[in-house]
Amino acid sequence: MTALSSFLAMGATDTTGTPSGQDETKPSIVCNADGTGASCDETYWINVDTMTLAAANGDPIAQYAIAYITENGVNGTKKDPEKAKALYAHALPGLLNASKNGNPTACRALAHLYEHGKGGLEKDMEKAKEFMEKCKEHSEKKQSDTDDSKSKDM
Repeated sequence: MTALSSFLAMGATDTTGTPSGQDETKPSIVCNADGTGASCDETYWINVDTMTLAAANGDPIAQYAIAYITENGVNGTKKDPEKAKALYAHALPGLLNASKNGNPTACRALAHLYEHGKGGLEKDMEKAKEFMEKCKEHSEKKQSDTDDSKSKDM
């Protein structure tokens, strides 16, 4: 289960050299312990204001991200684990729905919630593993669909 541990670590707060020059959070994505994973060696930039707006508009991935940022006090955000619990719970129904609709990011988020018993969920490593498998399946399907689309365009 080490492969599930810390699948998403948004602890880095270096904002130098951001693409837009704005004050943005630079999360580092941690890959699986064996060095595999879709996010290994990749860096993503998140504008906290944009993410907050998306969360307010009902985006469950953004809601999850804001909960994570709140829990860990990223980029000057006040660390508030109690508030984060409520935010994770608020994101949960949308994450479940997005997962059912084939969203691999929602599956990763759900795996994290089950792995650590967050958002009102009991810690359940089997469920966490199931959602990581769904993530892999959804990612492979998405890639296959993209490859099929590219070949049709040629």
